[in-house]
Amino acid sequence: MSAPTKTTTLVTIIENGLTHLVRQHVNVEPTVACLVLNGGCFVNGDETWNAAQCEVLSTDLKMITMTVNFPNTNLTEALQALQKAVETLRKVANQRGVMRLGVIGASSGGYLALRLAQMDNLGVEFVVALCPVVNPMARYEYFSDECCTMECEKRDIMLEKQLTYFESETVMTAAGDALLPRPITKVLCVFADHDENIPTFIAKTFEYQMYDHDNVTVQWLIGTHDLSHKPDSNVNATLQAFIHC
Repeated sequence: MSAPTKTTTLVTIIENGLTHLVRQHVNVEPTVACLVLNGGCFVNGDETWNAAQCEVLSTDLKMITMTVNFPNTNLTEALQALQKAVETLRKVANQRGVMRLGVIGASSGGYLALRLAQMDNLGVEFVVALCPVVNPMARYEYFSDECCTMECEKRDIMLEKQLTYFESETVMTAAGDALLPRPITKVLCVFADHDENIPTFIAKTFEYQMYDHDNVTVQWLIGTHDLSHKPDSNVNATLQAFIHC
């Protein structure tokens, strides 16, 4: 039996102390290059976590995807590393004749993507946040409430990890407030209607807060938090319409 045909190439690039994985479909001329940020409650995950998602994005959306092992112990260090990762993405894209750059983030990676959208001179055309943690403090308070329906052990783990990452409730509050100004970059936020990780009332509040920002689009899809990191045809169609509109 012959081996299955390989559809994407995978290249490892080490730059600025960061490991990047770059994927590109072998038979598709890419039109855009995206930095894809994994979720993991801020403290888990690395450049390998979004492999299946990136494989589909590279194939179906004619996209160069790049993941990176950004720091997961400190918000400031993470954002500094991700700015450097965007520069690495720019080099890769230029070498392959691609001029359009974007950032896609899942869950906690979605929060980081939204923070990048607030930065001047980042040089990306768009940011996509899939089921993003848009208000860390509100989520922390919800998980702390006895009315939370999430399984207790999972909830406690997420509470501990999120507090460890942000270090204090004051920092969590400030982290949410940082997303409220009008972003510099065009943004798409995708929320799932049955997401126990990002409660609907938190996402709806954020949608209301973004109402006057003409460069922010909020899209709701049927599904769970899996939409943030697992290949999904409805997510792909939504991204396709946003990126190529």
